[in-house]
Amino acid sequence: AIILEFMTWDQALTILAQRLRQRFPNAALILLRLWHPSQLKYRYDVPSPNDSTKSTTKTMDFHTYRQRNGQKRGMDDPELYFSILSQKSRWTFEKPKDEPLVLKLAAKYGASYFAMNFPDNELFEYPKTMMDQLSIFQDNINADDGAARDDLNKAGHA
Repeated sequence: AIILEFMTWDQALTILAQRLRQRFPNAALILLRLWHPSQLKYRYDVPSPNDSTKSTTKTMDFHTYRQRNGQKRGMDDPELYFSILSQKSRWTFEKPKDEPLVLKLAAKYGASYFAMNFPDNELFEYPKTMMDQLSIFQDNINADDGAARDDLNKAGHA
């Protein structure tokens, strides 16, 4: 079996799936969509430079939010959870928009497709559930750039 883990599908994965199918025509090809804390988005308003009564809603990812708020601890940071829970209406999961394409390509290449369940936005209503969902990731800091890389831990790969 050949398993392709991905979060968002792009042209490179299409080429890889095609080449794997050509090279291994009888192999079980499995497309496995994962979710990641980087898909957790914080919505904030930016005032219009020309009209102070108008604003534009933008998003920042989980890592940027953590860095801007000086949160240096990992996924188990109580301040992070308090911050999320106190502004829960501003948080959302950015779900992939490429699902129809992935399903079409899975059929084309005779692959099975599975998707890791995305948490619902209701997740932010329940601190324990949120902590359980995020507990499948480990906080890895890249020594070169100091950026957080929240990768799946052993439980996340189970």
